[in-house]
Amino acid sequence: MNELLEVMFSVNMGDGGVKGRLLNDLRPVDGTPRTKIVVINGFKPENRANWRGPLPEDEEVWLCEEIRDSRPEVATSGAIIVRLRENLTAKKQEALQKEMQLMEPVLDVLRQTNGERREEELLKMARGLRSYSSYCLEIVELVDLIEIIQEAAQAETLMAAQVILRDYDPSFTEYHVWEAIQQYDADERVRMHCIRAIIAWLQYVLDHGFVENTAFTLGENRFFKCPRCSATTKLPHDEWQRYYYTGQVEIRCLVCGVEGIAKH
Repeated sequence: MNELLEVMFSVNMGDGGVKGRLLNDLRPVDGTPRTKIVVINGFKPENRANWRGPLPEDEEVWLCEEIRDSRPEVATSGAIIVRLRENLTAKKQEALQKEMQLMEPVLDVLRQTNGERREEELLKMARGLRSYSSYCLEIVELVDLIEIIQEAAQAETLMAAQVILRDYDPSFTEYHVWEAIQQYDADERVRMHCIRAIIAWLQYVLDHGFVENTAFTLGENRFFKCPRCSATTKLPHDEWQRYYYTGQVEIRCLVCGVEGIAKH
């Protein structure tokens, strides 16, 4: 089986030529990652009008199948010829739109006191709060958790809310997202809205019977598929060794931020 590579392409606005560069290299030469250009098998600028099939837009990232390396003995010269497999940029955008729709109840609460923050910042916090909710649901049942968070939300400060949560279980405030909430803003109103946003997400989970799936699945060439957005994540060598020998490994998706486990 040929190797799968993540490639970012650039388009020459003059002649319509398409060239790429590797974002990951599974076959470095003597430990040196290859920096040579990447070209699409069979494509030339002069045959663009008659080309059958998709072509990358400028700065799009694609998952490609490596066909051959014109100079496999060196890392810095020659070209890597590939076949296009999947538009990761389009897939990421589609997943982002679906996630924004799903997270709208949380984002709506966060927007109430975050007028100057960009949507990207709000989404990052919303992802964290969703992850925090999943973590807490491993400690208590959903209905009980909603009641606990609702009680904490009645506090005037985040510190007071923390005391309430710790009285139920100290581990509620030991998850890394809790620290992110503490550092999110100096305004207590903004930080307390994070607690109310958690309630909004938990209520959505309750109303819709939503079940969070955090199991990453192994695909080709050590790429793991995210259960939330379907983006693929490549494990570093040491993490792959842990997965291979222990039977499981923790993974965080770089696209949507979900944290999960892959098992075999």
